[in-house]
Amino acid sequence: MWNLKLNGDPHHDEPMFYAGVNKEGDFGCRPPGVPQVSLTANAQQFLQPPGYLLIVYEGIHSARMIPMDGRPHAPDLEPTFLGDSVGRYEGDVAVIDTVSIRAAMSDAGGHHMQSENAHYVERYRRTGATTMSFELTIEDPSSPFPYLPGLQFDFTLRPAKEHFELISKESGTHRT
Repeated sequence: MWNLKLNGDPHHDEPMFYAGVNKEGDFGCRPPGVPQVSLTANAQQFLQPPGYLLIVYEGIHSARMIPMDGRPHAPDLEPTFLGDSVGRYEGDVAVIDTVSIRAAMSDAGGHHMQSENAHYVERYRRTGATTMSFELTIEDPSSPFPYLPGLQFDFTLRPAKEHFELISKESGTHRT
């Protein structure tokens, strides 16, 4: 399992939830959307079946099955929480291009609400035996911040970590 390093703390092991979705601070059983699904301290598992990159997220009972053959996005997509992701490899970097995300999902910090025109490019690269870099570029021409280039994050491999089940209850989000 991979965990995002938060505030430079490689030992961070508690889930992080983004506020602003409902008054209890949870997502009401909805996925948080791209890119914030990748920017929580909850574990993420990366699997590579032939032709795909599969990312399984601990906190939202969800996964992204991303074709890695360089295909274009399908035309006339209906916006969804996780959008439409397609990818390719550039050497040792997995590049994921995501569009068609539902409007009013927030960016990674919950600061701006993205429009349906948002476009995300994620770049994952192994940087060591137990480390991986994650670079995120955000383009949203309808946003007050239309372009945020190359935001950098680091992940740490935690081989002994197991996925926890996180469920949403009326009183908030709970770890079981």
